[in-house]
Amino acid sequence: MRRVLFATVLLCLAVSTTQAQDPVKLDPKHYKVEFENAQVRVLRIHYGPHEKSMMHEHPAAVAVFLTDGRAKFNFPDGKAEERSWKAGESRWLAAEKHLPEQLGDKPNELILVELKGKPAAAKPPTAKALPQAPPAEGQKAAPFVTQRGAITVPQNLGEMMDEAATIVRGHVASVRVEPHPEFENLNTIVVTLRVDEVLKGQAGETFTFRQFIWDIRDKRDAAGYGKAQHLLLLMTKPSQYGLASPVGLEQGRFRVEQDKDGKLVAVNGHENVGLFTKLDQQMAGKGIRLPRELSAMIADHRAGPVPLADLEQLIRAVAGGK
Repeated sequence: MRRVLFATVLLCLAVSTTQAQDPVKLDPKHYKVEFENAQVRVLRIHYGPHEKSMMHEHPAAVAVFLTDGRAKFNFPDGKAEERSWKAGESRWLAAEKHLPEQLGDKPNELILVELKGKPAAAKPPTAKALPQAPPAEGQKAAPFVTQRGAITVPQNLGEMMDEAATIVRGHVASVRVEPHPEFENLNTIVVTLRVDEVLKGQAGETFTFRQFIWDIRDKRDAAGYGKAQHLLLLMTKPSQYGLASPVGLEQGRFRVEQDKDGKLVAVNGHENVGLFTKLDQQMAGKGIRLPRELSAMIADHRAGPVPLADLEQLIRAVAGGK
């Protein structure tokens, strides 16, 4: 009985300590959650002149600074460091525990995109994702490097479909990079698709979405979107600020191309690695019976393009079974 009580106390202390390090719970005056899903938590951070917080912790994150600023960061070991930034600047930040103190005479505001999972510590990830082998049985998949400066949790098709509000295929009619209409220091891309097929949700003849970008290279090349591209997109539900993106970023954006035989195939930004991992088990658990040819494709596929017709048939089967 004493052992159980002791273990319970330790667990409570551990949970309490973890929550105490969360700035949103510890310091809601300065930290507000704007958006959260399985991959990221987006915080709006606002400090008045010379205001300070309490010791708290952040995972690895991308910061987008909305104002010029200068602050002193105090660390648990007693050391301190002054940092400054300019409005519109974006930075990759390693996981860190600190106590910030605003040094400026004007308010300071930024957006912090906290990444979930366990990314590499201080070195920014490279822009191009490297294909990964599907995880072994019982092994957790490593995060994917995706849109520049972002890391996403690997998801299979069923998991992405659960998160997608709309699934459409079509050709890109227009792409433009512009500031967010409410937050001029946030860079976004606005993509309009001429719709050929709607596989989930609703869309008219065209489908338009606004996606947040934080890396200057994505601003220069519109995060890889281009006019006349043929795309299959699994899109998230727009946030309260009108921002949406493919689920898992590059994982939910499929290029539609012709193979050497002239047939249309689809491949996402991770070469479809892990797209069908454990999908058969998930479908069986939901009582969805797939045609034999689709079951064979799921069982045999490891990476690389898949026939567009088969992928769309599979998407319809999964969507129709829910």
